[in-house]
Amino acid sequence: MLGAVLASTDPVAVSALGRRLSLPPRVQTLVQAESLFNDGTSLVLFQIAVAFAVAGVAGRSTAGGVLLHGTAQFAVLTAGGAAAGGVLAAGVVMLRRRVTDPVLETVIALVTPYAAYVLGAALHVSPVLAVIVAGLVTGGRRDRITTAQSRIQLHSVYQTVIFLLESVVFSLIGLQLPTLIRALSGSEEWLTGALAVTGTLIVIRMLWVFPLSAVIQRRGGARRPSWPVPAVVSWAGTRG
Repeated sequence: MLGAVLASTDPVAVSALGRRLSLPPRVQTLVQAESLFNDGTSLVLFQIAVAFAVAGVAGRSTAGGVLLHGTAQFAVLTAGGAAAGGVLAAGVVMLRRRVTDPVLETVIALVTPYAAYVLGAALHVSPVLAVIVAGLVTGGRRDRITTAQSRIQLHSVYQTVIFLLESVVFSLIGLQLPTLIRALSGSEEWLTGALAVTGTLIVIRMLWVFPLSAVIQRRGGARRPSWPVPAVVSWAGTRG
């Protein structure tokens, strides 16, 4: 469960710093896309991990049975969520091709992720993956289903909504943190554990990103791997 919770990377600070440092667009897209898919898969894994824990405490099944059930559940949640998002996105694309009013297009764009989430929840599949796939499908066709005026307006609305949501989320985290620290006062074991978990996350990410990047560069024809981009991507695996 702890691993599933910590699997999600948080690119907010990295993206802001990347824009200030003028990082290559490909690197910024890579970091943001990784965070996008990590959110969906880690939430699914968290649900399965909770089911493992409940089944283990209750003693209702063997470890092999729980693992088999969890694997099947993961496949159903991920595939079903992707399918739900794709079906909804297809309908949204057809609708937005017939809409030319920028205000109405903005309303449809803002309603789409909520509709995808509700559809995924109603079908008992991963609603987060449904939202991700719906966004990717509609975003990939934005040049064909929207006008330039609509895209400019949508971009401004998206940036405002993203800023508000991120501000609310981080404010809530900041308000909770002092209470949690006070509840742990009198024992320094939590600090040791937090440092150990943090060190493990950093080391494992480096052991994963650097060799994988070297393999990808070799397959791309590079004679000698370049390390600045892997270093940035490795550091970009921050957790909120």
